[in-house]
Amino acid sequence: FDVDEKISPLLVDKDIKSFKVTVDLSSFKSKTVDASASNVVFLNQSPDFRYTASLKNSGLDEVVVFGSTDGLSKITADNLQIEINVSSLNTSVKTGQSVKISNISIQSEDITDCWISGTYRAVVRASDKNG
Repeated sequence: FDVDEKISPLLVDKDIKSFKVTVDLSSFKSKTVDASASNVVFLNQSPDFRYTASLKNSGLDEVVVFGSTDGLSKITADNLQIEINVSSLNTSVKTGQSVKISNISIQSEDITDCWISGTYRAVVRASDKNG
């Protein structure tokens, strides 16, 4: 990466070409959580379409959450917010198209030491609002 010495708060040895970082995750665990379709937020919606998402058998019935034992004990499907960008579906009615999930986040002020890992998809249906 390039560093501007005038604005960077870091002192960088320009002879260093690479470095290794080791992170100890031994105290963290994982668990799977079934996501809920009621927690889906559709991004970039067209006003002409209605969207529905099917999460079962799409991989979202096994969202992998990592974190502390205490944090994982508090995680439920209700804590997961799933964002799906539907802009690619806005040109015509779709009977069911597999769409990559834009983001899955944990919605809880009490859970600060957990995170989601993996890539997930959902089957999204776009239907005409007037039909």
